[in-house]
Amino acid sequence: MIISRFNSAYDIEPPAKRNNKIVNFHRVVKSKTSENITKVQDSAEELRDISTQQQEQMSRIAESLRSEEKDIEESLQETLDNKKKEIERSNKEDAKIIKRTKEILDEIAPKALSLSFDVNEEIGRTTISITDTENDELVRQIPSEEYIRMISSIRKYQDQVLNSKAALDVKDAKQITTSTKEDKEVKGVLLDSLA
Repeated sequence: MIISRFNSAYDIEPPAKRNNKIVNFHRVVKSKTSENITKVQDSAEELRDISTQQQEQMSRIAESLRSEEKDIEESLQETLDNKKKEIERSNKEDAKIIKRTKEILDEIAPKALSLSFDVNEEIGRTTISITDTENDELVRQIPSEEYIRMISSIRKYQDQVLNSKAALDVKDAKQITTSTKEDKEVKGVLLDSLA
């Protein structure tokens, strides 16, 4: 009974027809499989193209990054070199300042100094001398020796000019005395005024 029900439930096809259906099914499957394989191959080719493009793009990006990194590194090195030079310059300036400060401190450090006031006869002025009593060294003189020499030279020149003018006046006075009697009286008055 089971067999009869089976035969009645399903129509059993003759083997040739069934074989044709199987062949047709295989053709359809083969054709679909072939289409799918072609699609997969096309997709794989597209993916390879995309992958190649992405690799090229990543290569360009990597090269750009390397270039930027190199530029940044050079810039940082240049900045570092400039800072080093600036620090060296600053250190040199600081060393100069420290040296000058030490010199000033040595100059103004408490010393045994003596102060003396003298009248210089050549220039007719008071001079002030500051002397280190430890070694009798002249620290400073006001006015300076150069100034005293200059004033002395000027005074000598003035004396020479006045002496030569006075000599000319005396010579002129002698010429006047040899002139007329009236001139002699004028000369006498002049000579009295000169004396």
